[in-house]
Formats: sequence, C-alpha cells, structure tokens
Amino acid sequence: MPEPKQPGDRHAEHEAIFARTDADEHDRFWPILLLLAAFLAMSYGLYAPDLPAGESDLPLDKLGHFGMFALVAALAVLAEIRMRWIVVILVGQAVLSEIIQHLVLPGRAGDPWDLVADLLGLVIGVLVGLWLSPAIRRRMIRK
Repeated sequence: MPEPKQPGDRHAEHEAIFARTDADEHDRFWPILLLLAAFLAMSYGLYAPDLPAGESDLPLDKLGHFGMFALVAALAVLAEIRMRWIVVILVGQAVLSEIIQHLVLPGRAGDPWDLVADLLGLVIGVLVGLWLSPAIRRRMIRK
C-alpha cells in the first residue's frame, strides 16, 4: 500500500503534477515536430550565407528575428520542453548566430540589434506559449 502523502510533501506534489502518461507523450508529438521544423527554418535563416534584402523603410530584418525566436520559443513551451533548456538553447543560438554572421558568413554582418530582437522574441514567445498551453495552465491552477 502506498504511503499516504503528507501535507507539504513537495516531491510527491511535483511527481503528481508532472506525471506523464502515454496520452501525454502522444499529445507532444505534433508540437515537437513543429518545433523541430521551426528550429531548422530559423537556423537556415540565421546561417544562410547571403539572404536577399528587400527595399523597405520597415525593419523587416528585426521583425524576422523577433518572429523566428518567438515562434520557436512558443512551440518549445507547447511541446513542454523544460524552461531552462528553452532559454539556454535560444540565448545560445541568438549570441552564436550573430558572432558567426560577423566572423564567418560572407555577405553577412553581426548586428547587436538583431540580438535584441532575438531575445525579445524569446521572452514574448515563452509568454505566448504559457498563455496558450492548457496543460501548463492546468498545472498552475493545481498549485
């Protein structure tokens, strides 16, 4: 017979809240697949040697950086990737991409404002993902 849960037993509460079932894993398939596709598309956009630039008064490059990172961050939250990994991987990607663009890629230049757009996209994407995720909202309500 399992030991009764004591009030304030954080470990037992954590296990109950984050227990996964086969149905949970199945529900994660599409978000993970979409996340991988978005991450690959983002990586192509960040590391392609020379992307065509359009003539516009709008900061389309910055909007692209913001949008790519927001989409990937939101999908990572919906795929229930651990928050620390979302932050570590996307901050690393943002910093590394600007360094590589500046030092290695022909026709590209690292831009600190691109890094700012990336990080803002990361923050907004995480917030949107948290807002959209019913599983995460249910866990927050149980606490």
